[in-house]
Amino acid sequence: MIIQNPFFNSKLIIMANIKLGAIITDIAGSVGGSTFRRTQRGIICYNKQGRQIKSAFAKNSVKNKLGAILSSWSFLDSATKQDWSDLAPLYPQKDKFGGDVILTGRQFYTKLNAQLIPVNQVVDLNTFNDVVFLGVVDSVSLDMGANNFIINFSTTINTFFVLVSVFPLRSGGSPKPTKHAFPTYADEPGNKEDINIFGAFLTQYPNADIGQTWGVNIRVMNSSGFQTSVQSFSVVAE
Repeated sequence: MIIQNPFFNSKLIIMANIKLGAIITDIAGSVGGSTFRRTQRGIICYNKQGRQIKSAFAKNSVKNKLGAILSSWSFLDSATKQDWSDLAPLYPQKDKFGGDVILTGRQFYTKLNAQLIPVNQVVDLNTFNDVVFLGVVDSVSLDMGANNFIINFSTTINTFFVLVSVFPLRSGGSPKPTKHAFPTYADEPGNKEDINIFGAFLTQYPNADIGQTWGVNIRVMNSSGFQTSVQSFSVVAE
């Protein structure tokens, strides 16, 4: 939407969805420097300065792979597209308020394949697998002296992928999942109940030292992109 300012020779570009009545009754999006967001408690307006991800290479790499996934849908044959459309209603997704959302076949295809980006895999309908990992993470420990960053599971991981994001924990903060955290470790460790991600951790944070506190988010995902819920921990480097 573009609004002509009657007092100045300029235009205000509004990137928001607005419902008009006698007053503005509903709004979501950005207007100027303000962002309006709908929540369960009402509309929240806030100003937040944008932040660029430091690693432009990592950022662009994910963007390129997502673009390739979106483009690949058009190259699927009609029968395969119909298979995805038939599968989508069987797996409703949760929106940010916890409600069920039925995706289209294309959306479902894109979502599952996008979640596999960190492990460089694609979903194969011939081996479609909707069985998720039923175990939990029992403990996380970081021993710098012994070169150990151990994640211990309650049961064998077997054929699932493990995705771990490690990030510096703010003072007084909690290990809350970070939406844009780049995976520190993403692999299929095999038939194990614990994994040591120290090498991957030190590659990402070569200046890590004893006494630092880290947030750790852990996801387990099957070969079709179905994930268990994120488990979060905080760990002090010993």
